[in-house]
Amino acid sequence: MKLQYRISGSLGWITLENPPYNTLDHPVFADWTELKAFLATPELKAVVITGAGRHFCGGANLEALRVQAGDPATLAKAMDHGKTLLQTIAFAPVPMLALIRGSCLGGGLEIALACHFRFASANAMLGFPEAESGFMPGFGGAVFTSDRVSRQAIVDLMLSGRTVRGDEALSLGLVTRVLPTPELEGAATAFLHALTDERSPLLIRSVMESIHNGRRLPMGEALQRETELFGRVATQACEEHRTHSFMECVPLADVEADMARLIATCFTLGEAEEVASRRSATTAGFLAVKRALRRLFIEAGGPDALCERDFELTHLENGAPVLTAYPPGDYAPGFDPDTVHISISHTRAFAYGLAARQEQTDA
Repeated sequence: MKLQYRISGSLGWITLENPPYNTLDHPVFADWTELKAFLATPELKAVVITGAGRHFCGGANLEALRVQAGDPATLAKAMDHGKTLLQTIAFAPVPMLALIRGSCLGGGLEIALACHFRFASANAMLGFPEAESGFMPGFGGAVFTSDRVSRQAIVDLMLSGRTVRGDEALSLGLVTRVLPTPELEGAATAFLHALTDERSPLLIRSVMESIHNGRRLPMGEALQRETELFGRVATQACEEHRTHSFMECVPLADVEADMARLIATCFTLGEAEEVASRRSATTAGFLAVKRALRRLFIEAGGPDALCERDFELTHLENGAPVLTAYPPGDYAPGFDPDTVHISISHTRAFAYGLAARQEQTDA
């Protein structure tokens, strides 16, 4: 079994690959370090796990499993290692969705059950056929089904070894949604985009961690950690609100005029207009203008008097900005000149600050 990893936009894809049925030749079906590193990718907001070709995963290779069973101690260690991989999926920092086509049996179903969502094609075949070969499900199936499938249903499935199609799997709680095969991938990606596109990575990962902590930590520790996570998310939300509010109360035209007036004191009006035209209603656009200002004044030979201090907007008094000066490179706590989230106010403050220095120089 090989796992193929790729990222498309904010969605990650993990493909189980061992044709033709993507069977598991060994309980350790992935490199744990590689899986953890992939899930830690900063831009990742959700992940789809699917199988190469027509099938999700046909479960364990029984011939290989019988050989491995000849050394019970080694097999037990391998099973525990494999279950660590499943826990990594179950406690992933982003939502995980299993995209199920064709066979999804035994260990393959247990991998799918470790995911938070399971989208299956109508003709997918799901079940625990181990009992028919004298084995039992041992890859977390009983644990992962305990909170989503009735006890009578799971006893039936695991002892009878029967398989079910998509609609019955949905009624039993094994899958989240059933769709025609041609619509499956599009529906899954649309669902994840709708779930995560308007949410920051910090919010997504904080929510996921808080949910996971409810299962893996004592209640007191989980509640304490939830408070810490809430504080981080709230800080980000307040910062974004402050940024948007500042943008709303300071017209873009005023910002452009400040920049144009400022730059025109040392450069031509054409150069001023060129920089001011790099405006945008987004923080990224303001960051570009701020960098252009710094480059023009510092790298292109602007007067040294204008570059002796950086200015930060610290607060408002009666609606007017209050600026605080700092020596070059020594910023106020939390101020990062390259952070997009705070670039709007700092672009405005930088323009005001340099203009004030120019006025003092002229005087």
